[in-house]
Amino acid sequence: MTPLFLLSLLSLLSITKSTTLTVPLPLRGWNSWNAHQCNISSSLIRSTASSISSNPSLLNIYKYVIVDDCWLSGSRDPSTSRQVPDPERFPEGMKALGSYLHSLSLRLGIYTSVGRTTCEGLPASYGHYDIDARASI
Repeated sequence: MTPLFLLSLLSLLSITKSTTLTVPLPLRGWNSWNAHQCNISSSLIRSTASSISSNPSLLNIYKYVIVDDCWLSGSRDPSTSRQVPDPERFPEGMKALGSYLHSLSLRLGIYTSVGRTTCEGLPASYGHYDIDARASI
């Protein structure tokens, strides 16, 4: 090796050693679709969230619990045009589910689509972007 190369390498190592880089962690979450597709319910999401929160290793990995397609009922609320959770799968609603997840130090994410329907044919956000974005479902 040439002296110039060694000097460059040593300079790089000293810079790397003395400089602390802070890189934000990527968003990390558990997604219901990956394991259950449309076979989801509030009790399944709560059970999964409870398992994540009771395991410190998992809680360090997962910060979000994402409820994917099939949480919606077949229509929007006729008076407000808001998305409505499926009353059989999520009888207490999404706000209560979110509160439960927050009590476990987790965050709730919910799926919709920019199109007219979701992949499973449920009402999506097309024409309702502002309502859906502002909703505290």
